[in-house]
Amino acid sequence: MFYGNAKTRIVHYQQCTYGQRMKRDESPRLREFRTFEEAKEQHYRRCKCCDPMLKPVRKIDFSAKRFCMDNSISYRQVKDELLITTPYSEWIVHVDVDRRFNLFHKNTFGNTKHYHLHGKQYSSVYAVFKYVYEHDCYRAEHPLPKRKKKKNPPKMGTKNCQAKMRRYKEQKRRSDVKNALMLIESLSMV
Repeated sequence: MFYGNAKTRIVHYQQCTYGQRMKRDESPRLREFRTFEEAKEQHYRRCKCCDPMLKPVRKIDFSAKRFCMDNSISYRQVKDELLITTPYSEWIVHVDVDRRFNLFHKNTFGNTKHYHLHGKQYSSVYAVFKYVYEHDCYRAEHPLPKRKKKKNPPKMGTKNCQAKMRRYKEQKRRSDVKNALMLIESLSMV
């Protein structure tokens, strides 16, 4: 349940003191929403005090900032996400209602460039930064194998193409002879 203020167009979580105060005082500006998406459709924005993303990001302590500076990790907040960039990888962090951090890693192996969810949840931003650093150290020591490129088929009319066609015709002739012999053998058994 979310509580919105019709005048300020700010929506609060149930646990937020401002939302509880509006509910307790039975304010005429109070609007109730079941999901944040409902409030967002009506152009409400999240409260800066109870927003699950803003609060942890604002409270990034000096040791976490120092850890990022020492290990070439940069981060920035974009809307409801925390974007983390390192020399080896890119990450997106979402915060759920329970203030647990869900970590998405950008897959850069092969032609696909999409994000996938890591199975773990983290309780602090510092723990996320530490995991990202450990992942990059591991990836630096154990790089992913490079995929072999497929060979292009030989061009028509070249000797390579003619030889390939001869091999294909010979294989086809042999399989046809084998199939015919099997058919004759099966008819002779009947």
